[in-house]
Amino acid sequence: MIGRASLFVLLAGCQGGLALRWTPASEGPETWADARRGVWWGLASLGAAPDSAALSHEQDDGGATVFSVDPGRLELGDAVAFQAAYDDLAALQTPVEIGQLFLATVYEPEIYYAITATPSDFATWEAGHPMPAPFEHTVSASSVSFGDRTVHFDSDRTSLHSNSVESDGSHEVLDVLPNGAMRFAVYDADGALAPEVDPMVAVAGGSGTCMSCHFGKLLQTFDRLPEDAELDALIADRQLAIDEARLAIDGPVDFADDTPNQFEGLVMPFVNGFPP
Repeated sequence: MIGRASLFVLLAGCQGGLALRWTPASEGPETWADARRGVWWGLASLGAAPDSAALSHEQDDGGATVFSVDPGRLELGDAVAFQAAYDDLAALQTPVEIGQLFLATVYEPEIYYAITATPSDFATWEAGHPMPAPFEHTVSASSVSFGDRTVHFDSDRTSLHSNSVESDGSHEVLDVLPNGAMRFAVYDADGALAPEVDPMVAVAGGSGTCMSCHFGKLLQTFDRLPEDAELDALIADRQLAIDEARLAIDGPVDFADDTPNQFEGLVMPFVNGFPP
């Protein structure tokens, strides 16, 4: 276990970095190696550059692990918003539990939007994500919507970013960040960025909920009905294109493994009230 003097040295070494802690929980990763993969998945979900050197000063602390993350190496869309979320938690306790930090960033839509530099209105998002070969399809049997959902998709497989779903005038959008992670956003019927989907329209929720279902992948329709076959084929092909693009990214995140489970394992103990 790290004593006071050693912890002081660790925190001093974290100057310029964020002092963080991972504490094992029964429903989370069993080892620091697994937890570390989850940490990288969470950082990638916020748009972090795949720089392995951003995470350092890893030391055991009686079963827990304390470590440092250098935000200057993450190249986030808004590093100030990320730092502010950390500072709010650090004012209560340092090192900050990594699960709490992700809960305060990935699962807080307004902070998530700021950190990932999400366009503030749908018109701006649409202008930045043109669809050269648009494909439109209405899904009537949706597992998350109470009505029809119109999917706007670019059938050009090189357009990895182009995917939006319209329900009663609102839009749920998905694009792929340069680091290979998916970014999610919701825009209301007026085109303004919204924290979550209107619960009267769908149960899709907000950014964290989107991630929990997608796990870094595009999803085909739930029932695989014949009338949705063309859309499902396009989605499958687009996922292959995304996977191919990710292979060219040299970094600590393997989008093909079970890392999303490790990431959720970091967060869920705090959703459930851990530690007391």
